[in-house]
Amino acid sequence: MFRTALVVFFIVSYWGKLAFASGWDFAPINDQQKEANTIVKYADFYRGQTESFIASLQITNWKGDKQDQANFKLFSLGMDQSLTEFILPKRDRGKKMLSVADTLYLYFPSSRTAVRVPYEQRLIGQVSNADLTRIYFSRDYTASLLSREAIAGQVYLVLELIAKTPAAPYHKIIYWIADISYQPFMAKYYTVSGKHFKTARFVVTQMAYDKKPHVSKVVIEDEILKREKTIIELTAVEPAEISPKIFLKQNLYRDLE
Repeated sequence: MFRTALVVFFIVSYWGKLAFASGWDFAPINDQQKEANTIVKYADFYRGQTESFIASLQITNWKGDKQDQANFKLFSLGMDQSLTEFILPKRDRGKKMLSVADTLYLYFPSSRTAVRVPYEQRLIGQVSNADLTRIYFSRDYTASLLSREAIAGQVYLVLELIAKTPAAPYHKIIYWIADISYQPFMAKYYTVSGKHFKTARFVVTQMAYDKKPHVSKVVIEDEILKREKTIIELTAVEPAEISPKIFLKQNLYRDLE
């Protein structure tokens, strides 16, 4: 479990020196245009946790006046392996999503079978399978710096991310990352036809287990019908030694506890 605390916002730095971002320690970037991919990689430090961790997640979806909620337990090992266990609602308890390399499986305990599913498939509300299982943008996208934009006194780098792998769940993302600290702020997602269909805003807090800032909440809004909002909240996280055996498809029937 962890208790959240407000992040002490960015320690002032300047180009040519090391950038310290409330605990993150990044090598300097002297040419942001040429090193846009490195900027996205730095932002991924906030979006992930540690190399090996277990997290509890709560997703709440509002559609008009209707509210739905789901709870999950996430086991993550590096960038390429994750296992998501469905906890609530009760009807979904025991289902699991296994992500290994570029393949995603959904396991059904009633039939003890696992089927391949796409990362871009909706899980609940505006949240796709990828929003839980494939969160590292530097893995799937090529970045270029479009502009800089000031919002509420903070300068953000505005980057365009274009899918570079067939498994990338989104075709294009416009991504706002804070200058100097490289903290993620906002992402706008686009279809292949160029339609802007959802926007995510990232809330960062300092984690008790490593005293470093990480994304603890993601607010995702529907940009087409304008009547649906989904929130992913990290309710608990802890570093853990996770056996690689749980990421084997043939072991999905086994209990995780």
